[in-house]
Amino acid sequence: MDSTTRDSSGLSGPAAESSDRHTDSESAGSREDSRSNRIALAVIFAIPTILFADVLFLGSQLYFGDLTAFYYPIKSILRSIVLSGEFPSWNPFWSGGQPFAANPEFHIFYPPHWLILLPDFQTGFRLHILFHIYLAIAGAWFFFRDMRIRIPAAAFGALTFGLGGFYLSYLKMPSFHFTVVWIPIILLFGRRFVLRPSPSSFAACALAWGMQLLAGEPTTILQTGLLLGAFALHDAWHTPDRRLKRASRGLGLVALLSIAAFLVGAVQMLPASDHVNDTVRARGLPWDMVSTWSMPWVRPAEFIYPDLLGEHFLHWHRNVYPGKSTAYIDSFHLGTLAGLLILGGLIHRRRPAGLVVIIAAISFIIAAGSNTPLLKLLYDSGIFRSIRYPEKFALAAALAFTLLAVRFADRCLRGDAAAIRSLLLAAAGVSLFSLALAGLSFTPLYPDMFRWLWGSPPEELVARIVVSTRIDWLIAAGFAAGVAGLAVWLKKEGASRAWVMVMLLVVAVDLGVVSNELVGRIEQSFFEPPPLANALPPDRAGFRIFHAADVEGRNLTAPWTLSPEAKSWTARNGMYPRLPGAWNFRTVLEGDYDMTNLLPTTDFFDAMYGVRRKTESDAFSETLMRMSNAGYVLSYDEGAAKRILQTPPENLRVDEVTPISGRRVSDSPRYYLADSAIQIRDLDDFVHRVAVQDLSGDRRRIAYVTFNPPRTSSGTVTLIEETSSSAALRVVAEGPAYLVISITPHEYWKAAIDGTPAQLRVTNVGYQGLEVPAGTHEIRLRYRNPLIKTGAVISLIAVAALLAVLLLAPRRSGRRPAVPASGAAAAET
Repeated sequence: MDSTTRDSSGLSGPAAESSDRHTDSESAGSREDSRSNRIALAVIFAIPTILFADVLFLGSQLYFGDLTAFYYPIKSILRSIVLSGEFPSWNPFWSGGQPFAANPEFHIFYPPHWLILLPDFQTGFRLHILFHIYLAIAGAWFFFRDMRIRIPAAAFGALTFGLGGFYLSYLKMPSFHFTVVWIPIILLFGRRFVLRPSPSSFAACALAWGMQLLAGEPTTILQTGLLLGAFALHDAWHTPDRRLKRASRGLGLVALLSIAAFLVGAVQMLPASDHVNDTVRARGLPWDMVSTWSMPWVRPAEFIYPDLLGEHFLHWHRNVYPGKSTAYIDSFHLGTLAGLLILGGLIHRRRPAGLVVIIAAISFIIAAGSNTPLLKLLYDSGIFRSIRYPEKFALAAALAFTLLAVRFADRCLRGDAAAIRSLLLAAAGVSLFSLALAGLSFTPLYPDMFRWLWGSPPEELVARIVVSTRIDWLIAAGFAAGVAGLAVWLKKEGASRAWVMVMLLVVAVDLGVVSNELVGRIEQSFFEPPPLANALPPDRAGFRIFHAADVEGRNLTAPWTLSPEAKSWTARNGMYPRLPGAWNFRTVLEGDYDMTNLLPTTDFFDAMYGVRRKTESDAFSETLMRMSNAGYVLSYDEGAAKRILQTPPENLRVDEVTPISGRRVSDSPRYYLADSAIQIRDLDDFVHRVAVQDLSGDRRRIAYVTFNPPRTSSGTVTLIEETSSSAALRVVAEGPAYLVISITPHEYWKAAIDGTPAQLRVTNVGYQGLEVPAGTHEIRLRYRNPLIKTGAVISLIAVAALLAVLLLAPRRSGRRPAVPASGAAAAET
């Protein structure tokens, strides 16, 4: 396409002439006044405010998925540590203690996250999640407007990105959502910088990308960089006379942006890079874990059909996710209109359809994981050994499809006759196909086809599923037929204000239904301590809880009879990890859900199963529990679970019932003097000796070490003061003694005896120890990660420099400069 024939919208030829006949505006960004932009932005902000009014104003709380089990408790822990006046270097509440600030999963340095420090934690927690929906909408709006997309199409795109099912699925996983919402802003300024390099666009992009690094989800950060690189290459491809030079220049500019962004995020990236080398990820994750949640090839159809994999708590896709009851990403659906626009844009085959197909193909192949040979090849080569859950790589495809839908919607609104015909063809085709499936559901063939595709749900539910899916097909057929009718109206009458209002109303209702299904709400009392918590001793800092039922995988596993809300209540009532941290209980020996525990913790956890096999017992090792300061064990109550499952749902008091009961473990202090010390060769030797100790009923406090055994003697240990990352002890030893410290070892823990540095040694595989002379001594323990201070200095300098560039750089005029001919293709994409 000759760039000299292109109008400011990126169209040319007949399409541009059609645009002149059917629109009053020549450019999406230059002719519509700021008042229209402000009104449109207010309208699209009003929609999520209405959809989440119960959360924003009526006290409902978000509760679903990892948001409940992982993020709510860790943010409660973080808040309590910070408000106590201490820096959150160490998290003493989980797994015997783990690094806190170094773990990017916890967002310590991410500024929007600090909303949790508001006077009311419940309000702060809700706001710091919902803030990112508004950020996503605003970022997408300005990105599309900067691409000269007209106001109606830009509004549609902003709502799709902020409230589409794919993106809202990440709401339960803030690490992903916090990074995804920055992508439009990064692309906005990154695109400007690649096309027309300027200090201000460089600084703005680097700061936005730096925010994404502070949020810290690596696969999203990687996909963001790849999208910027793809844009640079696409721009170069459409510069035939100097492709290589422009490609090298574009990729160089992207690399420069990534370096600046890393400097902004150094306070998180430096300690995180160091931390990952101390976790099980450094050893490489097992293949079964890496390949878990590989995307089945049927999922892309979900961009058009929202309930393709199931609805509410009827999930019939379990056989395509081996070992899992639900998908990793709850929904690929961006909205039904968006799905039809994507299909129409692919049929239309105008830019950026080609680029979108390439990005989507690569994205889906990686996301398909074990469903293709590629992932195994990458795993065997060592490239894909520390990243798990391939399905999250479908993000790049979703972003590309969103861009295609917005660009195609803009073409239709401009009166592009060929685009409108493509939309009509897509909508009519989907409507007829959906009607055919609805008709098939009345035949005996349909249940058999359903079982062949999705496996075998319980027979008593097959009839219910058939009716449910039949309704879904009829709704899809009706919606697509309605869009086909709107396309005919658009073709005859043009993009009138009424047409635009109908389109935005349809989008708002459609996305509202999706958001209501995906984003679970619950009453605020859900996060209050359950009866089981109130039955435990009030001295919560003095002991840890070992949740044996969770480690065994014992929970209510009846997905066909128990709703997600009921499951959440039983998990809360049973104090399943890691929820107890929200109520100031410390836990130990729990599963490493995010695979960021330190290696000694991983080894100790493996030893727990090794001892169990050695002793051929159903119970877990009492010796290991006492080593771990486990004061209480929570176990599965078969009788209670049976009563819950046999109770009709309408009679189930989910706020009270629990399948868990607790028992006391005696004699398990956190700090104690060992009765004896035994040298071990390795982990297997440790497992063997503990198994023998368990079988013999030996209740001595034995310290197992890999060095020459230290001398031991009796005495007393008194805790003077303990904070999240320090402890002060008074030890009275009758002779040379060995102090066992049931805190996970790490190189940044330091000890001093009476002010003199002393050496901490790994003890009992997963904990620490210290040789103490005879007499009375004051011992101080302290955890500090020096990389955090180094990273903070780098980040502060980088942020100050980039802000200075933004403040001092010459202001651009209100009218956007024309895109250079060499970058004309980029304006299109």
